[in-house]
Amino acid sequence: MTKIKIALVDDHTIVREGFKIMLNSSDFAEVVCEAADGDQALEVLKYNNVDLLITDVYMPNKNGIQLCTEVKSLYPEIPVLILSMYNNKEYFMNSLRAGASGYLIKDCDRDELFLAIKKIIKGDNYYSNSLSNSLVHGIYGKKEMKLSKKDDLTSRERDVLKLIMDGHTSKGVGEHLAISPRTVDKHRENLMKKFGVNSVVELMNYTIKNNIFPSND
Repeated sequence: MTKIKIALVDDHTIVREGFKIMLNSSDFAEVVCEAADGDQALEVLKYNNVDLLITDVYMPNKNGIQLCTEVKSLYPEIPVLILSMYNNKEYFMNSLRAGASGYLIKDCDRDELFLAIKKIIKGDNYYSNSLSNSLVHGIYGKKEMKLSKKDDLTSRERDVLKLIMDGHTSKGVGEHLAISPRTVDKHRENLMKKFGVNSVVELMNYTIKNNIFPSND
């Protein structure tokens, strides 16, 4: 069985060593390269073929969010898993916007780490349960979050949302669908009203959490 090749990035050597020992003890993954910050990570990625990048958020020189953004630009095929001490909305949202496939709190156990890796490698997303619960509560307050089904969206809204989730701007969405950026903005406003959210980041988060686009869709 071919092991998942992992690049591990954290500015604390002892933390890096701990995660490396844990990962290398598994029968499905191995750390093939490591770095102490984002700049070093970009260098080692030039010379190593990896299947997954795992990075801390807060690091000197170039932090994990900045690193994730650059990796998704340079190596879009490499998924990124964020490991963080911070269980809060800001870091999660910034990670989502940067293109991370997962966000784990560092106090997670070995089983959750392994589960996250396996899901991400399969093309799914994974976020810490504790973070997800607090995030949903923070965004939607105490009101019940209504799940939106695909049938609730028009065909055009679905097309626009899919392109937004792929990272396209209004101009990019318009070029793909042969409509004006102004029309795209109107569709986006309608989507946000239907989902009860107030920003593009919340729109993306809601779409992921409610599985609007399953991995095989």
